[in-house]
Amino acid sequence: MSQGFVKGVTWDPVGQFLATQSDDRTVKIWNTEDWSLVEEVKKPFERSPANTFFRRLSWSPDGSFIAASNAMNGPVFVAAIIDRYDWSTDISFVGHENTIQVAAFNPRIFFPPGAKKVRAKASCMLALGADDSSISIWRNTRNKPLLVVKDIFDRQILDLCWCVTCSSFTYKPS
Repeated sequence: MSQGFVKGVTWDPVGQFLATQSDDRTVKIWNTEDWSLVEEVKKPFERSPANTFFRRLSWSPDGSFIAASNAMNGPVFVAAIIDRYDWSTDISFVGHENTIQVAAFNPRIFFPPGAKKVRAKASCMLALGADDSSISIWRNTRNKPLLVVKDIFDRQILDLCWCVTCSSFTYKPS
């Protein structure tokens, strides 16, 4: 059980797991067959701010990764990437000046034009929204954001979602 309010939930697109993120500074992975706790991820969240309104996490469309908000890498605000196969957190998306409240994967998998549709050529898009009133757009195959949108929102970003039919996204400022 969580020791704090659950502030984010994401379903595994394969249907095997449910991930929750809560005020107790953990991400918990639950098996949907018997609701047993499979893993509790703590490390990237140990020093994270406790005063976030949301902690929205997102599962990649292929089910390989979870992007979790409100993580820290030393003194830096990041989104932690949790690998489905061993629940490791070796990858972080860095680039916001304040707490990341929301992570949202695009539900589509992208391939280069004309490329064979194999796993090695696939890529995913991820949007992050933060308390610094900015949004960053990432591609999992790059180590820096494709786009950072700053200075157009008056308040922190509390939620994001992608439009499935048009591959764009919408935002919800506080």
